Amino acid sequence: MTGYRLYSVDGAGKITAAGSLHAQDDEEAVNIARALNKAANCEIWNGTRFVEAISISEEQTPANLSAL
Repeated sequence: MTGYRLYSVDGAGKITAAGSLHAQDDEEAVNIARALNKAANCEIWNGTRFVEAISISEEQTPANLSAL
C-alpha cells in the first residue's frame, strides 16, 4: 500500500480540506478519491508527485446524474 493525499480545493485552487488515502497504485487512488469526494474539486498527490485533479463537472456527467 502506498500513502496518497487527497486535497479538496476551491475555485481559486486553495486547499479547503485534506485527507489520506491508502492504495496499491495511482489508478486505485483515483478511483477511491472519485468515490469519496463528490462535492468538491480535488487533487491527489503521492508525496511531492502530483497524480491527478478531479473536477466536480467531470463527475456530474448526464450518466452519473441519472444514477443519483
